[in-house]
Amino acid sequence: MKPGALLICRADANMNIGTGHVMRCMALADAWTKCGGEAVLLGDCDSALRNRAAKSFSSVQDLRNSTDIDAVTQAIRDICRSRTLTAVWIVLDGYRFDSDYQTAVSELGYLVLVIDDYAHLDYYAADVILNQNAGAEHFNYQTKNSARLLLGTEYVLMRGDLLQKRKTEKEQTEGEHILITMGGVDAPNLTQRVLEALAQTKRDKTSIRVLMGSANPHISSVKDYAASALPDAEIVIQSDNMAEQYNWATAAISAAGTTSWELCYFGVPSMLIQIADNQQALAEHLGKTGAVINLGWHERLSAGRLTQLVEAFLMEKEKHSKMSGIARALVDGKGGERVICEMKQLFNLKETRPKLSGLTQ
Repeated sequence: MKPGALLICRADANMNIGTGHVMRCMALADAWTKCGGEAVLLGDCDSALRNRAAKSFSSVQDLRNSTDIDAVTQAIRDICRSRTLTAVWIVLDGYRFDSDYQTAVSELGYLVLVIDDYAHLDYYAADVILNQNAGAEHFNYQTKNSARLLLGTEYVLMRGDLLQKRKTEKEQTEGEHILITMGGVDAPNLTQRVLEALAQTKRDKTSIRVLMGSANPHISSVKDYAASALPDAEIVIQSDNMAEQYNWATAAISAAGTTSWELCYFGVPSMLIQIADNQQALAEHLGKTGAVINLGWHERLSAGRLTQLVEAFLMEKEKHSKMSGIARALVDGKGGERVICEMKQLFNLKETRPKLSGLTQ
């Protein structure tokens, strides 16, 4: 582990907030380490996600008391003390990290990047604010005058294990390959609702693959239902090769979280269901572009309506090719590079700090 530029990411994952915050940090860490830096994760997440995160971070440190700012600042000091560093960035990704929390971290003297979705705080004590959501460029962020705002879809972060692995064109298959993915947790058990809808539709030579995170509390019930109603459906727990899943799929039914961008990158025609408030803007934006079909908020979808929409989607195969092309054009996979470039430039403008020699050009 060579000394140099260090990225410390602070993010959590659990039943209430899902895994998206940690996954975004993994994508940023992949871009950072590709440039020669080192990345560390401070967070509270289950063992399966920690193991997955270990592929992006040199160290994953458990932080159970996640709201204790003193514990966080001490952990950051300890990490930095143990290394010879030319640069340190602190990344905060989570809605609980309010203005006071950000201020306490920034007072350590390191540069701070906040990954945000809402512009919901009165003030952001950050050097960089990253909001990769559609329409974010119209948000009015209250922050220091010198802060850089990286807003909009050109900054969409994509994990390193996905980049460069999409096929130039979708392979022609006999029948549909339907991928169902409702996020790492899926607390409302939308996975089973979608399977129930598929069981009621007319399907000709259709293969179904269901992706579930190990933290999903409904794994047993979903397996039991699939075994009785859709015995040919394949259930995959904690897939370690998402690129393979996306390349396999000819269509997807997904939660409207960070997976939406990945499906776009791989050109998978998709239906999106909103299961969290921060997914609304993304689902509506992608729906308006024609890249996806936005089904709206999950609680407003009756079983009958969901079945009708899924069946119509599968029947309209002529639209899938157009949707795929639009989706691919939206995400070029270079968002992480753009963010790192801005971070490097900002650090090198700090006259009291050395050049960012820990990252290669």
